[in-house]
Amino acid sequence: METIVSFAAAWWAVGLGVGGAAVAGALLWRWALEDLVLSAVDLPACERSAPDPQALSRPNATPAR
Repeated sequence: METIVSFAAAWWAVGLGVGGAAVAGALLWRWALEDLVLSAVDLPACERSAPDPQALSRPNATPAR
């Protein structure tokens, strides 16, 4: 019984190690992607103009009866 428990514990540790390495790799890849790739691309600034105040207060196109 001890052999089964130690075997299961060893594979559990391997699974945690592989899972932790995958998470760390994904975080590093995301960091590298943002740092190296996205910083090299010159994205245009998104400038919003002020909203038209008349656009919100237009009367209905259908006449009131």
